[in-house]
Amino acid sequence: MCGTEIKELLHIHCRYSLAEILAAFGVLTPQSPHRIREGVYYHQPSGCDLFFIVSCRQACLE
Repeated sequence: MCGTEIKELLHIHCRYSLAEILAAFGVLTPQSPHRIREGVYYHQPSGCDLFFIVSCRQACLE
């Protein structure tokens, strides 16, 4: 899994909030409320690139 063990297990083909993903990688904690909106976050300890996009399907359908 990208180099190191992740604290929480994430499953493939599931829906997670941004906060859940950052918490699983140990980036978002009560002591460190790190927040990002979209883009790429490089998690140095694991060597993983985390890609985040904002998808607004409802607006595209109108």
